[in-house]
Amino acid sequence: MKVKELMTKKILSISPEETISAALSEMQKNKVHQLLVGEKNIIVLKDIITKNINPNATKVKSLMRNAPSIDSDEDVEKAAEILLNSGFKALPVKEKDKIVGIISETDLIKAITSNKTAKDVLTKCVTANVNQTVAYVKNLMEKENVSKIPITDDNGNIVGIVSDFDMIKILMGKKEMDGRSKKGSFYKPIIKTFDVSVKNIMRRPVAIRGDEKIKNVIKLLLDNDEVIVLDKECIGIITPKDLLELLISQPKKGVYVQITNLQEEDNEIKYKFDEIVNDFLKKIGRIFDSVEYLFIYIEKHKKQSKKIKYSVSTRFSTPLGMFVSKAWDYNLLTAAQDALDNLKREIRRKYEKQEKFKESKKL
Repeated sequence: MKVKELMTKKILSISPEETISAALSEMQKNKVHQLLVGEKNIIVLKDIITKNINPNATKVKSLMRNAPSIDSDEDVEKAAEILLNSGFKALPVKEKDKIVGIISETDLIKAITSNKTAKDVLTKCVTANVNQTVAYVKNLMEKENVSKIPITDDNGNIVGIVSDFDMIKILMGKKEMDGRSKKGSFYKPIIKTFDVSVKNIMRRPVAIRGDEKIKNVIKLLLDNDEVIVLDKECIGIITPKDLLELLISQPKKGVYVQITNLQEEDNEIKYKFDEIVNDFLKKIGRIFDSVEYLFIYIEKHKKQSKKIKYSVSTRFSTPLGMFVSKAWDYNLLTAAQDALDNLKREIRRKYEKQEKFKESKKL
């Protein structure tokens, strides 16, 4: 299937000279997480959320990012790979250097055919208590590198969910006060905009069982940013991004390995990164006769200091189910090694538990 068969022809864009408030308004109105800026750039909601800015005084051009484009005749599998590598939720589609549409994660999951169930692709829940503030949830999102947080009551029951998109309503009301001290110097008091109860913005989640078929999950994700997988309590969450992994990992022989955002590093780092991954797969090969895919997502975090902090998250599909792990470090290779070591421990723990169960049944 080709990109042009699934792309959206309506192109949502904004001028680089517009304010962030105007961009947020367009995102909220059209229920999208990003907007095209000119021919080559994109403004992303996540970038706005993580910055302490005045939306009414900051221009789009200060936060826009360069983005790759996808040819309309490209296969959807290749488009999914480019999308995952870019870190964006949608990218412009071109024909003869002219933008003719947008292809998003939600568009691409329509091409997925799979016999798997929800429990095979979910990501483990990171939750927050209903008595927490939006500021706490926002910081948790940044720490865990996620954009959706299920909200629980004191008994652990899911009572809502909050995503970065839900924070638009707070950002739209954000005011930054400029003043002048008695000595004439300018100051900007910080208004703690996010220090309100998470109850103010949480919404009712869409929940499913772990044995729900992927085709039904896709139907739900066409109208919802996420679905929660429940079995008495929250056992996981599924987003369109999780399903894209199915699109580009099948059908393949052997282990399909996808590493995002490694292309910017020098060759020595790439070589050592590959060594770490190959060593992991070799050791895991002693446990499983076959595995499906390993996805490794790299993100860079740079705030006040010039030093870059790396977060590495993994998703590994095996006969025992989906395993995920995360790690952070200022050294990319250390973060990668820690993430894969965490993954290995989780796999061995579940494998040993299963083997003990098999032995007990023989008695």
